[in-house]
Amino acid sequence: MRSLYILFLLVLSSQLSTAVADTKSDFREAYQRYQQAISSGDITAAMKAAEESYKLGSKLYGKNNINTAKLAVNYAGLLNEKEEYKKAKKVLKGKLAIMEARYGENAIDMIAPLTELARAEFRPKKPEKSLAYFERVSSIVSHQDNPFFRANKNDEIASLLIDLGGREHTRPYYEAAHRDFASALQPEDARLGKSSFQMAVL
Repeated sequence: MRSLYILFLLVLSSQLSTAVADTKSDFREAYQRYQQAISSGDITAAMKAAEESYKLGSKLYGKNNINTAKLAVNYAGLLNEKEEYKKAKKVLKGKLAIMEARYGENAIDMIAPLTELARAEFRPKKPEKSLAYFERVSSIVSHQDNPFFRANKNDEIASLLIDLGGREHTRPYYEAAHRDFASALQPEDARLGKSSFQMAVL
């Protein structure tokens, strides 16, 4: 009886090992498809592959693993592109805390999850939660040394807010971007001209 029990355990262990190996293989293939689709600009294919990668990654790494959190951010970003904000919010649930625990609240690695949460949470009549996330992104950006990085990220926040229907909240981000462009660019640079135009129409 004992030998049969040991044999059963060995068979079960072998089956589990095979299942894990299959999941790893499926995950690698799905993630490669995601990367290829992103490179080619195929958002529909990228979203399908990102969803599959996220689900397989959750099985492979566990729901509270940092790799799973990163996969969730990838998937949520594509959901936000398709304006599936409720689904993106659901995918991102709990992931911010995982990434904060790993990197710290003010790490540059927090820009992506905070940005996607801000997009998923934005409501024109109740924008406070989303704006708080965008403000955190801008704060993290402000501590980076590269003025072009700072300017581009603040400009990106303003552009996202316009896309979300929050143009009236863009001023501080355009102003921050303009300050960095003005300090780092020559007067004839087209980027400074574009930034000056944005300031003029605020």
